[in-house]
Amino acid sequence: METRTNQHLKIVGTLTVIFAFLHILLFLAIGSGTLLGCGISAVSTDVDGVVGGLVTSGFFAVIALVGIALFGFVGLAGMAVAQGRTWGKVATVIFALLMITEFPLGTAYGIYALWAVFGEHEEQVYA
Repeated sequence: METRTNQHLKIVGTLTVIFAFLHILLFLAIGSGTLLGCGISAVSTDVDGVVGGLVTSGFFAVIALVGIALFGFVGLAGMAVAQGRTWGKVATVIFALLMITEFPLGTAYGIYALWAVFGEHEEQVYA
């Protein structure tokens, strides 16, 4: 029979994967907007406009790639915490602390994740 602690950690893991997926979608939207901006600037006849557009597009493309990689790791951490792995716990705690600032859903997730990971039952799961 599965303990309540394991159930809470599986819920936290699932929520972490969902939040990571939603953030990846956000960064994919940023990346696609970057490609659109790059295409628009390439049509411009003004050299400064083309260079500025390409530099800006490159900057946002890098941000999108870093965001996708970061939240890909967060998704893996969510799966790891659901399986009771210690490294997933550490990454999920860091992600939960960052998500607390995203009111209201991130705040609810962050508080719940911290409670599930650091509850009085914690030493039984990660021992």
